[in-house]
Amino acid sequence: MTDSGATSNGEHQQVDCVDQALKRHRIDDTLTNEMRLTDLIDDCLEPIFLKLSIEDLVAIAHTNKQLKPAAASAFARKFGTKKIVLSNLKDDLPIDSRMDSVQVVDLNVSLRLLRSFGHKISKLHIGHKKSMGSIVFSNRLLIQYANEYSKSLVEITFGPLASSELSLAAHESFPMVETVRVWRCNLRRFGQSEFDGCFPEIRRLEFVGNVPSNECIVDCLPNLEHLAINTSSFMHIKGTLPISLALNPQLLSLTLKTNDALFILRKGHPYLGLLESLSVTYDSKDLLNEHFGFEDNEVIQFESLRKLEVNFADFCCDSIPHIPFSSHRLTELKVSIGDCDHKTCNRLVRYLQKHQTVTKFTLINRSDPFWEPSNISEESKMKISQAMSSLQEADFWNIEFSTGEVKQFIGNCKMLHRFGFKLINGGDFNDLKKHLGSEWEASIDPNGNVKIVRK
Repeated sequence: MTDSGATSNGEHQQVDCVDQALKRHRIDDTLTNEMRLTDLIDDCLEPIFLKLSIEDLVAIAHTNKQLKPAAASAFARKFGTKKIVLSNLKDDLPIDSRMDSVQVVDLNVSLRLLRSFGHKISKLHIGHKKSMGSIVFSNRLLIQYANEYSKSLVEITFGPLASSELSLAAHESFPMVETVRVWRCNLRRFGQSEFDGCFPEIRRLEFVGNVPSNECIVDCLPNLEHLAINTSSFMHIKGTLPISLALNPQLLSLTLKTNDALFILRKGHPYLGLLESLSVTYDSKDLLNEHFGFEDNEVIQFESLRKLEVNFADFCCDSIPHIPFSSHRLTELKVSIGDCDHKTCNRLVRYLQKHQTVTKFTLINRSDPFWEPSNISEESKMKISQAMSSLQEADFWNIEFSTGEVKQFIGNCKMLHRFGFKLINGGDFNDLKKHLGSEWEASIDPNGNVKIVRK
């Protein structure tokens, strides 16, 4: 009886357990069937939304107000630090808008993106190409939406745009924008009030491949610190740009890649007393121009200049041309040359001898690295090293050194702690490491470019 009773009780207990499990299963099924995505808290939704594309997040935010906060949070985490490029152009975009960015090509998605997540975007590029025959001014609409919904923008790029599309005068200001880039836009109808009224906090202004108007920057922009002009079509405003420099003496950096860079600097340099960084591109024949030619020893003196970048536009020339800029505070010098017949670098060596404050020097040879070897002689390399007693960092791009030349260069520059160059024979790298000893760390890439750093 006892065993029979125990068996019976055990069977009843098993039945009860099965019944309870079935009930729980039915309850779980009921809950599962009735639960909606909107019942989940945002903390649960966000990891799911992080796996979605920008188009999917826009679709969710556009169709469901309850899910919009979680979608916005996921957008901010996944795309908030990237540049948002609203353009249906594939390859015709500037390099800075191809790197670390996300592109949206559909106009409707772009508009919904700005309306839904505009407040989460910090960097924006607008340059939507209209379809043939379209009468919809898509870029005007995108700019209007950005102005209305993207109040947290700190950087904005326009282009390519037609002159009729880039109009900002009717809009409210972008209160936080500090960087404005205008890329390949026709600005003949673009007035100075456009910048004054729309970008009260502008600190960096860049024109790349544009046709600016005479009036676009002839005014005081009190917060402007960095100005870059990179276009060959600047002939008609060479007289007004020096006025712009005079009205903005607070500039800290200036980049000029124009046909009349030397003329502009000669006229405008008295107003650039605070300038710390200058990048200028010019042709050697510009130095001999009858209107603003330079004498052999003539220089433009900058009081505060610390960093100078000189790019010689000549692809072929007899020797490294004269550098007509000077500063007793210069610490960084970068020189970019074409395929010059520079067996000797006498002008460059004399310039370095006069600027003993230079601690970082870069020399770039723009000739084809796969076909044209460097023409810089061993004598010139050694003269360069001997001319800079305070040199700490040196980079020679596409300029070949032998193991012996490396050792001699280091021996001449006692304070050198970083050195970059191209090894003539990549197979000599291990031999070079042995000669350098434990004092230096060395690395080489597949193209034979070597970096050595003093430990």
